[in-house]
Amino acid sequence: MDCSGLDFMKISKALSALHKEMEKEENNEKVLAKLEEAEKELQKALYFSLDANAPFRNSVL
Repeated sequence: MDCSGLDFMKISKALSALHKEMEKEENNEKVLAKLEEAEKELQKALYFSLDANAPFRNSVL
Protein backbone atom coordinates (compact mmCIF):
# COMPACT_ATOMS: atom_id res chain seq x y z
CA MET A 1 0.00 0.00 0.00
CA ASP A 2 1.67 3.22 -1.15
CA CYS A 3 0.41 6.07 1.01
CA SER A 4 3.21 8.51 0.20
CA GLY A 5 0.96 10.85 -1.80
CA LEU A 6 -1.82 11.04 0.75
CA ASP A 7 -2.32 13.95 3.13
CA PHE A 8 -3.88 12.20 6.09
CA MET A 9 -4.55 15.41 8.00
CA LYS A 10 -6.60 16.89 5.15
CA ILE A 11 -8.53 13.65 4.69
CA SER A 12 -9.17 13.37 8.42
CA LYS A 13 -10.35 16.98 8.72
CA ALA A 14 -12.66 16.58 5.73
CA LEU A 15 -14.20 13.39 7.14
CA SER A 16 -14.61 14.99 10.55
CA ALA A 17 -16.29 18.10 9.13
CA LEU A 18 -18.61 15.99 7.01
CA HIS A 19 -19.47 13.80 9.98
CA LYS A 20 -20.36 16.84 12.13
CA GLU A 21 -22.48 18.32 9.35
CA MET A 22 -24.31 15.03 8.80
CA GLU A 23 -25.08 14.69 12.52
CA LYS A 24 -26.32 18.26 12.68
CA GLU A 25 -28.67 17.71 9.76
CA GLU A 26 -29.81 14.32 11.10
CA ASN A 27 -29.22 12.61 7.78
CA ASN A 28 -29.55 8.97 6.84
CA GLU A 29 -28.16 6.49 9.39
CA LYS A 30 -26.61 4.36 6.62
CA VAL A 31 -24.57 7.33 5.44
CA LEU A 32 -23.37 8.06 8.97
CA ALA A 33 -22.39 4.40 9.43
CA LYS A 34 -20.40 4.45 6.17
CA LEU A 35 -18.70 7.67 7.22
CA GLU A 36 -17.69 6.18 10.56
CA GLU A 37 -16.32 3.15 8.70
CA ALA A 38 -14.31 5.46 6.43
CA GLU A 39 -12.88 7.22 9.49
CA LYS A 40 -11.78 3.86 10.93
CA GLU A 41 -10.18 2.85 7.63
CA LEU A 42 -8.34 6.18 7.53
CA GLN A 43 -6.94 5.48 10.99
CA LYS A 44 -5.79 2.02 9.86
CA ALA A 45 -4.12 3.51 6.78
CA LEU A 46 -2.41 6.17 8.87
CA TYR A 47 -1.03 3.62 11.33
CA PHE A 48 0.06 1.38 8.45
CA SER A 49 1.85 4.30 6.83
CA LEU A 50 3.58 5.25 10.07
CA ASP A 51 4.69 1.65 10.63
CA ALA A 52 5.92 1.35 7.05
CA ASN A 53 7.93 4.55 7.40
CA ALA A 54 9.54 3.44 10.66
CA PRO A 55 10.63 -0.20 10.18
CA PHE A 56 13.20 0.16 12.94
CA ARG A 57 10.57 0.38 15.71
CA ASN A 58 10.28 -3.36 16.25
CA SER A 59 14.00 -4.05 15.91
CA VAL A 60 15.00 -1.46 18.54
CA LEU A 61 12.92 -3.07 21.25
